[in-house]
Amino acid sequence: MSRVTPDGGHTIRHKLDVLAGHCAEVGRPYEQIDKTVATRLEPHESPQAFAERCGALAELGIDHAVVVTAGPWTEETVATLTAAARELEHPESRQEAG
Repeated sequence: MSRVTPDGGHTIRHKLDVLAGHCAEVGRPYEQIDKTVATRLEPHESPQAFAERCGALAELGIDHAVVVTAGPWTEETVATLTAAARELEHPESRQEAG
């Protein structure tokens, strides 16, 4: 999990635990909260690597990822994001390839 976040997901898990505690205090179901994180699509990052990161974030409990880039959106970054989304829609293709 260390490739997902610099601390292996510790901070995200902690923040989600705090959120769950607040939900319990006010009587709101934790499941009603959309958990969102911002993540950067690095220059020349492969669709597979980005899909793997997003999948790992989902395993931590994240529902949505806001994607940012180091510069303007280009045809290459949009193509990478599109390919990564396809991988996330069809995870069996990753298992067969790996």
